[in-house]
Amino acid sequence: MTLAKNVCYLPLDGEIIPCLKWGMLPLRRPDKPWMQLPPQPASALSETDYLDHMQREYERLNPAVRGLLTFDQFLQQAQSKRPQIEKALTQHKDRISAKQQQVASDWYYQHFYHDPESLAAWQQSDAGFQRIWLALDPDLLAHEITPVQFRNDAPARYCERLSSAPLSSATSNNGGLQQSALVVPGSDLTKQIQVQGTQMNLLTLPPKAVKGALLGMHCLPEQKEKFVQFWKSDMRYQRKPLSQMVWPKGDYQFSFEPL
Repeated sequence: MTLAKNVCYLPLDGEIIPCLKWGMLPLRRPDKPWMQLPPQPASALSETDYLDHMQREYERLNPAVRGLLTFDQFLQQAQSKRPQIEKALTQHKDRISAKQQQVASDWYYQHFYHDPESLAAWQQSDAGFQRIWLALDPDLLAHEITPVQFRNDAPARYCERLSSAPLSSATSNNGGLQQSALVVPGSDLTKQIQVQGTQMNLLTLPPKAVKGALLGMHCLPEQKEKFVQFWKSDMRYQRKPLSQMVWPKGDYQFSFEPL
C-alpha cells in the first residue's frame, strides 16, 4: 500500500462513525497533568490600591457631604471597616485576573500523527493498536494545525500548553514522534452534544478533508465490521483508501493491506 503524503492522522475509537456521518471532528478537553494550570496565588493588595479606591469613593460622595469632612477624616471613619473593604478589593482583583487568563474550560484540542509507519505513534495514542486512524488533509481543516513542541518546561500561556508535550514523550527506540496539534477556543466549537452520557465537543469536518482510514491490527472484530460496512456504503468515503494493519509473526515491521 502506498500511504498518502501530506496528511495527518487522527486516532479515533467508537465515535468515528457518528462523527463521519455528521461531518464533525471531535475535540478533547485538556486531560493530562502537563496541560493543567498551576493554582493562581491570591492577588496582593497594596496600600496604594487601598488609598486609590478610597479616593474614588470619597469623590463619589455628595458635594454637600464631602464639604463637611476632609479625605483624612473620611479614611478615619472607614478604618473600622478596612478589613472588609480590603477583602472585597482583593476578590475584585482576582475576578479581573481570572478573566484575563486563559482557563482550561475555554479551550479544546486534538493531537495528530504524521507517520503511520511509526511504532511509537501507535503505542503513544490511547488504546494503541485498537484505534482507527483517520487520514485528513490539514489544509482543508477549518483551523490550522501546528507542530507539537516537545520541551522540558510547561509554557505559561495556556493555549501553548495544548500544543506542547513533555520532551520525554518525544523519543523512543523507533525515533521521534511527528505530531501536530489543533487548539480551538470554546467559542469556535460547532456544537456540543451528549452521547451515552459523554459530552462530545465538535468542530465541522468537511468530508473532502477525509483522505482515507487505517485500522489498527487489534481493532475489535465488531468495530471493524461496523466501520468497514459504513465506509463502503457512504458515497462520501467509499472511494477513499481503507486499509488494515497487519504484522505477521516473526516480521520486524507491520504493514497495511487494503480492505
